[in-house]
Amino acid sequence: MMDASGRLENSLYRQWLASDDYFDALAVLSTGVLHPGRGMANDLLAEMLDWRGVRVLDVGAGTGWSHRYFSHLGAEYHSVEPNAYMRRTAVSAGVPELEITAAAAEELDGRWQARNGPFDRLMVQGVIGFLDDGLRSLQPLVQSGDIREIVFVDWVGDIENAAGAPVKATYNLAEIVGFCEALGFGYLDVQTFAYQDVRTQIAEETLFERVCAQFVEAQEIDQRDEVGAKFRQFLHHEGLAAKRYVVLVARREGCDAV
Repeated sequence: MMDASGRLENSLYRQWLASDDYFDALAVLSTGVLHPGRGMANDLLAEMLDWRGVRVLDVGAGTGWSHRYFSHLGAEYHSVEPNAYMRRTAVSAGVPELEITAAAAEELDGRWQARNGPFDRLMVQGVIGFLDDGLRSLQPLVQSGDIREIVFVDWVGDIENAAGAPVKATYNLAEIVGFCEALGFGYLDVQTFAYQDVRTQIAEETLFERVCAQFVEAQEIDQRDEVGAKFRQFLHHEGLAAKRYVVLVARREGCDAV
């Protein structure tokens, strides 16, 4: 249906443009994920761990880069992601709809895992800083007893270095290790690396191409100025966002390697 100006009404694209949610904007406009999972971290984890036949639960999977990457390596992968635009982008990029669930980390207690699992390995990538209760939000899921390994990929640093992301808290390596040990997971391996986010340099035409890839109606509702404004509001930051990342793999005590 067209409105008086000839624009499509009830358009998902129009709803996205009007949204004031950071993650809605990130799902469509970012050059990549907040952490370098699709590059350095995933390549590193591919070398550190065996993925063939491993049942993986990815909490806060975003647009599904890791889902596609590790599924290709033979993992039986399931993702959970609360943001509808993130899930939509993931599915459009090739993640099967049945393999990504609309859920937040706080909902994944033992009963949820009993219905959807069991899982061998828990993936937590760039998530804990956005949770209302941080690491404690994951405790009910981890305590369920089925998960044998936890993989954390997260940046360590000050909130001021979050490049505008709505981070609620940051953690250092000792805090993440302490969380794992308190739940009966021993130290297995840890790696660190530096990463620089270069999302600031994106041409207007490139932004609009990303929008059109997600919303077929965008070609008819050409609002490039609004798209550019949305990018500047949520994702633009001055200079490079240099971050240091930790990749931690912890195994449940008494269990063999997955």
